[in-house]
Amino acid sequence: MKAKSWVVGVLVCIPFFAIAKTTTTYEVVIQNRTAGKQTVVDLGGGKSKVEFSYRDNGRGPDVFEDMAVDADGMLTSLKTTGKSTFGAPIDEQFSRVANKVSWKSKADAAEKDVTGKAQYVAIESSPEFTAVVARALLKAKDRTLPALPSGQLSIEKLTEANVKHKGPGKAHEGKASLYAIRGFGVSPTYVWMWNGTQKMLGFVEPSFAFLETGWENNHDALLKIQIDADAKSHKTLIDKLAVRRDHSIVIRNVKWFDANRAAMNGPADVHVHRGRIAAIFPANAPIQAEATVVDGTGKFLSPGLFDMHGHTSAWDAVLQVAGGVTTLRDMGNDNAFLNQLKSRIDRGEAIGPTIVPAGYIEGKSPFSSYGGYVVDDVEGAKKAIDWYAQHGYRQIKLYNSIKPEWVAPITEYAHARGIRVSGHIPAFMRAEEAVRAGFDEIQHINQVALNFLTKKDDDTRTLLRFYLVGDNANQI
Repeated sequence: MKAKSWVVGVLVCIPFFAIAKTTTTYEVVIQNRTAGKQTVVDLGGGKSKVEFSYRDNGRGPDVFEDMAVDADGMLTSLKTTGKSTFGAPIDEQFSRVANKVSWKSKADAAEKDVTGKAQYVAIESSPEFTAVVARALLKAKDRTLPALPSGQLSIEKLTEANVKHKGPGKAHEGKASLYAIRGFGVSPTYVWMWNGTQKMLGFVEPSFAFLETGWENNHDALLKIQIDADAKSHKTLIDKLAVRRDHSIVIRNVKWFDANRAAMNGPADVHVHRGRIAAIFPANAPIQAEATVVDGTGKFLSPGLFDMHGHTSAWDAVLQVAGGVTTLRDMGNDNAFLNQLKSRIDRGEAIGPTIVPAGYIEGKSPFSSYGGYVVDDVEGAKKAIDWYAQHGYRQIKLYNSIKPEWVAPITEYAHARGIRVSGHIPAFMRAEEAVRAGFDEIQHINQVALNFLTKKDDDTRTLLRFYLVGDNANQI
């Protein structure tokens, strides 16, 4: 669900649209908790009005859109207002009249002449905007379109699924198709669309559902189908890119970086066996066994990079390797999904770094971030720690809604299990107090800066944890 920059929770007030032809609503559900809603009103003549809002982790967007499309689904006008996930104002407009297009947002403003079809890609948008793009692509020749301001969009159908409605009265079913849209970013955006009408059914992710009202119970089945379809895409990528050798690889005549001494060495021959550096010999030394030789003349070899803080997905893992990252510390994820991804990487069914997971533990509150374990008390946290310990985790991450008085007993229990404790500084607690209570590590520099900026009643479960630092860091 990586569709540009929209994100997904509590509904703001939805007004009554008297002129509406049809109204469609969607529910945002995070770990079986309703977190928000989208309302799409079809006004006829290619015009629609959208309201989208959610809350999770003390933040979320409020997006209001007025859109119009032509017979081919091309956007002819757009006006988007509201606020982004982190509270920044949204004010974006687009229009096309004949071959003249213009747009304006908080980021840029421009106009240009365009010949033929082209689809504008908004900076901030609702999920419905993605559906608008999908419908236009499905009508386009070869299912591709130029993107505005730049780029190329495409869509591919991956599979189909039967879905069942959970509402009252007679049960009914429907059929939807999974599409992959490419061009919003460096990884595909997945969207489920109803067969025939090409209206959007929704999006699914681990622990997250954005689905048309009444169809939310299909999350688990759709997710399994989507993960299987995604795995086939990764298999195609592996077949194209992966090179496996049972024998050694020798990188000839290459300079190599010694991280321990912070020095460049060589040129030399670096022998790699079973994925690890086995030996370093003088350049062009005799090779004693079968090997694949790579000419490294004029190049240098660096150690694999470590990403110390990630929340990875299957496509993020691919991009990590492309960027030279061979080890990733995942600092909070859906536990079942992450275990599945690690297994696929280990079996060579997915491309990704070695993943070192940290177990995520959050306290239950109106501002909770729903991932990993969300607990009611210290005993719940201890049970979570036991689960993480039994599954090989060696670090946990505590989050904003953990109560300050829980920190000392939680860290004591974790340390007894041989597990390090890290995290955000819980609300109404200072960094110094968390360290004295047993924290081994603090995530994010703003959590340290808040030690010097918060007052007694400041609630850092909200966006205040960012605003205080942004407004006052120069006073530290």
